[in-house]
Amino acid sequence: MNRGRQRVRHSTWIVLAVAIAVIGLGGPLFWLAGDLVSVEPDPASREYVEEQLAMASGVAIAVPVDLPPGYEPPGFWGYSSGPDGVARSRQATFFPTEDYGMNDRIQGVQMCMEWPNDDQDNCGHERGNTVERQVDDVRVVIWLSDRNPANRAAWQSVPFTTDLNRVHWLH
Repeated sequence: MNRGRQRVRHSTWIVLAVAIAVIGLGGPLFWLAGDLVSVEPDPASREYVEEQLAMASGVAIAVPVDLPPGYEPPGFWGYSSGPDGVARSRQATFFPTEDYGMNDRIQGVQMCMEWPNDDQDNCGHERGNTVERQVDDVRVVIWLSDRNPANRAAWQSVPFTTDLNRVHWLH
């Protein structure tokens, strides 16, 4: 007795197709979801700043105790090396908050820190629209992207420190 082939119900095919689609798309969706929930480091966290500074240990550091009005913590940290490959200066870039950048027309600020007795001139003193500060044993050169007099005055007068424990914007 040969019964012949049995027919598979449509609902079974639909369940099978959905299962294959879930398995086939599940892997890529899992990786995509992982990218979507990845957390950017907090530029105001003490751990993040210390990690950035450790990339060039021994290089001068001086930062504002409080940020000038309209600025966020540095969105970028870096350093420059001399011809001998040894780190000589440190850079930080401060971006305006969204509200201040649009309303008050302030722009990003680049800051360079170096030891004043270094003859390499790593920070390019007196180039363009700059403010130069002396903080303890550290020379700080601040490049202002804008020509806003209030912004210039804020960067000229904001207190700086070489001690991260005194920085109010870190947590």
